[in-house]
Amino acid sequence: MVKDVFKIFDKDGNKTIDRAEATKHWSQVRFGKISANEFFNTVDFNHDGEISENEFIEFWQIVKGSGHTEEEIREEVFMSLLTYQYIAHQNKERRAVGWVR
Repeated sequence: MVKDVFKIFDKDGNKTIDRAEATKHWSQVRFGKISANEFFNTVDFNHDGEISENEFIEFWQIVKGSGHTEEEIREEVFMSLLTYQYIAHQNKERRAVGWVR
């Protein structure tokens, strides 16, 4: 499930998330630049300007190691998937009526 969330961010499929992809994702869920920057500050462990799939997975392992249960992590990741699917559906409907390009 964590890899599925990674793929939501990794729009170009190159196995990394760059700042542009993160900013686009967070702006779709109504957060934007601040969330993208915090995401990078937290997850880009080697500070190369990209988040690899391994860094993304490692982040969730750290979350688990800090005392969160598997259930809490699954719920968080699942909610990320649901939020993305909801927004994608809303954008599809808006495009159908000409509200969004």
